[in-house]
Amino acid sequence: MKFQTTFTETIKAFFPQSTIIDSALQFPITSTGWSVELLTKDECDFDNPDYYLVLNLQDMLSSDLNELDQIESHYSKFADMNRIIVCVWCTTLSKANYSFRIVEHSTHTVATVEQYKQYETELRQLFKHTNSEYKFLCMNRIEKQHRTTVAQKLHTLDTGNISMQSKGKELVYTNKTYTDYDVEYNNCTNLMSLAQNFNTSEFSVITESQYTTEYGIVTEKFYNTVVAQHPFIAVAQRNYCSQIQGLGFKLYHCFDYGYDSVEDRYRIDKMLELNRVQLETGIDIEGCREVIDYNTEWFFNGFGTELQRRFESQLLRIWHSGDHQDPAVI
Repeated sequence: MKFQTTFTETIKAFFPQSTIIDSALQFPITSTGWSVELLTKDECDFDNPDYYLVLNLQDMLSSDLNELDQIESHYSKFADMNRIIVCVWCTTLSKANYSFRIVEHSTHTVATVEQYKQYETELRQLFKHTNSEYKFLCMNRIEKQHRTTVAQKLHTLDTGNISMQSKGKELVYTNKTYTDYDVEYNNCTNLMSLAQNFNTSEFSVITESQYTTEYGIVTEKFYNTVVAQHPFIAVAQRNYCSQIQGLGFKLYHCFDYGYDSVEDRYRIDKMLELNRVQLETGIDIEGCREVIDYNTEWFFNGFGTELQRRFESQLLRIWHSGDHQDPAVI
């Protein structure tokens, strides 16, 4: 069941005369980052004081924010930059110095939450810890340097179920192949296929999409651990765990997250050092039950509504800064 107002409906409720360019997940990445669809002056209507241009960008930004620089350079030549709203996935990007308005919102995350909510009953029944065949699960689909580094270090412990699909290293139990995922691109069915791998391990070592970027994102890799009722530690961008707390989720007392703010070149080793005992001998799963249950309930029954509330609050602040009539009721 759909429980969110759509992205377009929400924008139009505040800015009914806006043009919306939704490029999320539309373009392949290039050597210089993601493509940005840029309109000409004639394609916009900035002579109309009630006109806004809303750009919803790709899932990740380049580490040098090349996509935002393109927008700044292009539109500053002819547009009222106060009436350009750029939606990005990141959770700290509002601190960046651009003349347009930045809204932190991920339509991809919203879609993931909505899809998982549709299958809540099946997902809750599917994921139940059955045995501790492995202490941890570390899934890696696309090889990246930080993933290769942590996988190599974890292999020496011989206590985990570890994959690197793009290099032909699969998890112990069958799940969607690298090609299947590319063709289907369905995070929910992919998660379901991973059930036996989750159920036979105690916790997850998340290797996120980004590591060195300042403006990183929290992806379905974390939400999958929540739905699968897996405590976690993470190899991700700096302050990733703080981002997760900022989204309303709780961390697990059985782990030491003191590595979270450590600089990039030391963070992986610090994570392994602080949590070596857990990686070698496992955790008390029932001792984590309170946080497991809280995070699961928050994801299914609170998080989606909170994402919408945050989105609307940011738009309302932009609306208040202009001279507008009352926004439509959402």
